[in-house]
Amino acid sequence: ALLALSAGVVHATHPTLPAPEGSPEWPKALLKYQEMFDEGWLDSLFRAFSPELQADFTLPELTQLRRLITKAYGDGIAVVSQTAEASGEYRRFVRFVRYKKLEGVIEFQWILRKDDTIAGLFVAAHEGQEIPLTDE
Repeated sequence: ALLALSAGVVHATHPTLPAPEGSPEWPKALLKYQEMFDEGWLDSLFRAFSPELQADFTLPELTQLRRLITKAYGDGIAVVSQTAEASGEYRRFVRFVRYKKLEGVIEFQWILRKDDTIAGLFVAAHEGQEIPLTDE
C-alpha cells in the first residue's frame, strides 16, 4: 500500500530544485515548509501544522516518513511538474519529484489554509514503487 497521510492534503517540496518552466509560483511560506522537510527541520515544520493535522499525523510519524523517503530513495534530483489551485479557504499545491533511487516519482501534496497553516499532507510514490511503512 502507498503511504497516504491526510487530514487535508499537502506536499513536501524541494526549493533547491527548479520548477519546470511555466509552473505556478508557490508562496514563500510553502517553500520554507518544503525546505524544512528536506533539511530535516521537522520540529519547526510540525509547529506549522493545524491542530487537526497534528492530532492525525504526529511528529514521530513525520520524522519516520522523511527518514524512510531518504533511506529508500535518496535525494530529490528533479521536479517533474508542479501545480497550485485554490478552493474556498484552502490552497492545494502538488509537486512530482524524481529521486536518485526511484524508477518513478514521488508525489507531494500540501494543503494550506489562507493563514498558511498546513492543513494536510499527502505523499505517494508512483510507478510501482511504494514508501514502506516500517524499516523492515
